[in-house]
Amino acid sequence: MSTPVLWIENLTKVYRTRNQEVVANDDINLTVNSGEIFGILGSNGAGKSTLIRQIMGTIPRTSGEIKINGKETKNQDRNLKNSLGYMTQGSLRALYHLKIEEAIYYTCRLKGQSRKQAKANAKLLLEELDLIEHRKKLLSQLSGGLLQMVNFAISVASAPEILILDEPTRGLDPGRRKKIWEYIHRINQHWGTTIILVTHNVLEAEMLLERLAILNSGKIITTGRPGELKQEVDNRLRIEIYLKPEYKCDEAMSSALETVGEFIQLDERHFVVLLMRDNFIDKLKEIHSIASFDIIDDFRIGMTSLEDVYIKKVGEKIV
Repeated sequence: MSTPVLWIENLTKVYRTRNQEVVANDDINLTVNSGEIFGILGSNGAGKSTLIRQIMGTIPRTSGEIKINGKETKNQDRNLKNSLGYMTQGSLRALYHLKIEEAIYYTCRLKGQSRKQAKANAKLLLEELDLIEHRKKLLSQLSGGLLQMVNFAISVASAPEILILDEPTRGLDPGRRKKIWEYIHRINQHWGTTIILVTHNVLEAEMLLERLAILNSGKIITTGRPGELKQEVDNRLRIEIYLKPEYKCDEAMSSALETVGEFIQLDERHFVVLLMRDNFIDKLKEIHSIASFDIIDDFRIGMTSLEDVYIKKVGEKIV
């Protein structure tokens, strides 16, 4: 049976001003098990970062309990702090006077590593994250993408038991995003690192997560494995089609497609048809007779997506 490394009960955070109270987190309950990749999925402003800052102890909670490895985080135990790695969305401005290799090295030292260990770990990270050729650059001179990669490197530098990543691939190009995804998988598989990924990126969630919680307006709406949540929403297969630029899905085409399955038109060239599984091949042939490959620019066959789950549970698209 899996052992919870993070246990949260009835967590509430209220910001009070003279004129009003804003509930940022509302009676949150969740557990994260040892060695899993757990996601907190929600739109901007859902309360994700507030939740993480309370876990890290950087802002006080209004009420509720947070335990890591069975210990209440209010106690500020040093060993507890050293077991955590945290990649924030915040600025690294305090480190701008350092070179990349120095920032990683000193992070390792602050986490209790010897000079030899810190030097070796910094070198390894520079190589594995393709930062070696940039190692002598000051953080103040870096582009946004490079700075994000350094932020990630700093968060994993001490080989933490629990790694919390707040929007780790925001603003990255596809190559760097893939590098981070691969590294997350590797440390999870090889070191047993527990990953808590905070994101509003549905593609990221689809690729990485073993279990997730959907957060909206400060509340946990649902939790579960991606496959479970998808089946709760819809067990049909999804055909997504993009027509070539010179064609559009007119009224005649849309009427014909509505006889095949549930038809959802997203724009004049882009639509989805949802099909039952038992006669899927026959229905696919019908779709082809209506919209042949001659006029199709691209198509995808898949199951219900996490975005579909989010829309069903929350009532709007994730943004």
